[in-house]
Amino acid sequence: MAKIRIKTDRDNKRLILGLWVMICIAAKFIQLKFLPEKYFIDGVRIFLESTSGYRSGDRGYDTASNFFSVANKIFHINSYNSWAVFLGIIGSVILIYFIQDSLQELFFWDFAVLSCSLFLMNIYTFNVSKEIIQILIMIPLISVLNFGYKTKTKIIVCMASLLLIGYFLRSYFILIAVIFVVIYKVFLSSFYQEKKKFWRNICFVFCIGVIGLFILKTSFPDLYDSLSQARISLNQNRIGSDDANTMIVNVIEDDGSIFTYTLNIIINIFRLLFPVTVAAEGMSQLLFFIYQIILSGKLLVLFYNMSEENLNESTFIAISLLIAYFIVAAIFEPDYGSVIKHEMAVFPIMYIALIRRGDHVKTE
Repeated sequence: MAKIRIKTDRDNKRLILGLWVMICIAAKFIQLKFLPEKYFIDGVRIFLESTSGYRSGDRGYDTASNFFSVANKIFHINSYNSWAVFLGIIGSVILIYFIQDSLQELFFWDFAVLSCSLFLMNIYTFNVSKEIIQILIMIPLISVLNFGYKTKTKIIVCMASLLLIGYFLRSYFILIAVIFVVIYKVFLSSFYQEKKKFWRNICFVFCIGVIGLFILKTSFPDLYDSLSQARISLNQNRIGSDDANTMIVNVIEDDGSIFTYTLNIIINIFRLLFPVTVAAEGMSQLLFFIYQIILSGKLLVLFYNMSEENLNESTFIAISLLIAYFIVAAIFEPDYGSVIKHEMAVFPIMYIALIRRGDHVKTE
């Protein structure tokens, strides 16, 4: 991707910061005034459960409901929209502060990603949601990647954060933790090797994954079935409904074989990275399409040139986390709406991996 540098003198920095503030305000206004309730069904459910005392028995929802039940008593906020405004203000200020170091050397595509991220996080993340709690749990992870901690400390904190998210909010984060370690240890930590060896390591990781699936299917068939049928189970009652316009359906019909399942995962990874089918679904989906294409382009260019890049340990770890996230998303995400919603909750990791790139992070 061509690097188009944006001039970031004092006046331009103020202009960009002011524009980002306006983007945050516009996003929250659009959310509250124009977007239909279907975009926020989970958040409304969590808010109602937090105020009524009802608990569904789902650990993720119950955790979020308990969190906001306590928060309601502390801040005395009595409506979902009030929470949206409050979290939008607090979240936007912190996020702009977090990304302002990008203004030291800002390129056009980075500016586009950051601006879209501010908009989308105000829509999907800075609300009553599991996503906002997920980001709070990730604060230690983000902190160790931003400062000069030892590699072992970074790995331990990352694993702990992922496992906590997996236990309290989304169980598939436990799988992300496992895949993260495999990816990091096998090839990202050894990227200084010549490119041929680097790609050989990628093939090795793929073989490990296939062998792992084979062992899982033969030793724990029920667990394998629940994993392979996860998306199908979520979507089977949604086919043909208005809320399933961007539903992700496997390209190859599932026949129960590991080969078909693996092939569908690979295809779905590319469908998530390049969601061409959603471009014609309206302006909101077109924004997601453009945003995802820019992100994916940056990720693939960085990944392909990794053996030639001067990157540090924090960036290796962030890239490992990001790749692990996309692999698991290709397995579980039921539709593109869920993809962008959940993707925004890992934006700090994307920022460190693709924009900040660890250049300003001191490592030991």
